[in-house]
Amino acid sequence: MKWKIYAPILLILATPIGMQIYAQEAAQSGQVVNSGASWLKDPISNCAVWGADLKGDNLVSWSGDCHDRKASGSGTLTWIRNGKLAGRYSGPMLDGKAQGLGTIDFWLDNQYVHYEGNFANSKLDGWGSVRWPDGSHLEGEFKDDAPSGFVQYTAANGSSYTGEVKNEAADGLGHQILSDKEEYYGQFRQGKREGEGVLLLPNGDIYTGNFRNDQPNGTGKLQTASGIVYEGPFVNGLPDGQGKVLTPEGDTGHGQFVSGYPEGKLAFTRKDGSTFDQFWQNGKQVAR
Repeated sequence: MKWKIYAPILLILATPIGMQIYAQEAAQSGQVVNSGASWLKDPISNCAVWGADLKGDNLVSWSGDCHDRKASGSGTLTWIRNGKLAGRYSGPMLDGKAQGLGTIDFWLDNQYVHYEGNFANSKLDGWGSVRWPDGSHLEGEFKDDAPSGFVQYTAANGSSYTGEVKNEAADGLGHQILSDKEEYYGQFRQGKREGEGVLLLPNGDIYTGNFRNDQPNGTGKLQTASGIVYEGPFVNGLPDGQGKVLTPEGDTGHGQFVSGYPEGKLAFTRKDGSTFDQFWQNGKQVAR
């Protein structure tokens, strides 16, 4: 009669995917450095682009027009870092910065990642989508190079998250499905289940109530697949405190629970009004 509710750690929504595509070390000639960012010129066209600071030896090539010696209009920007293709951007530029709807393929964590969507001042900003080589994909709102706002994310293993994101973590109202088909609807805070929510477990059990630190904590209701219902306090995923039990036969019991088990007397009332008691000690029912 011990009920354990498992609440695995939330899937990681997305690796930080800051654009960082146009940068160069400040030591090279022709650059203007400001707050860790820099201008870098195409050595053939002498057309400059702007970006965040990156380490290493960088080279860029811009196929579009220039205005006041800065990349402008539509075109393709290709950049090489330390002799290897670091990425390619296609879309509009304004005064040397990516601005508007475009696409970018860039090298991140030993793989090329694809983004398609809106840019502002050479940052992912607005509505966009990201795809990884393993089939994982994310679509939603971006701000300052990171998911922020409403997103829909699906991992290669089938896990998914749909809902609000803040600081690259689930934060607000969301819907999470794990690869084992565990499903959660409710509030998140800093990547963890926190607040009111509903948890559907693969074995058919359903928990409705409060969550804290990714687990049922506080007042809640557990409906088991076997038909038993518990209502009362939970601590770290387990019934713990003064609670109520409803059996499939319609009997109602009241008593104390400790770490998932009844402890002491569990007083029942049948549907016909008659009563009976159960006695529990250290997780086992005992004769009395």
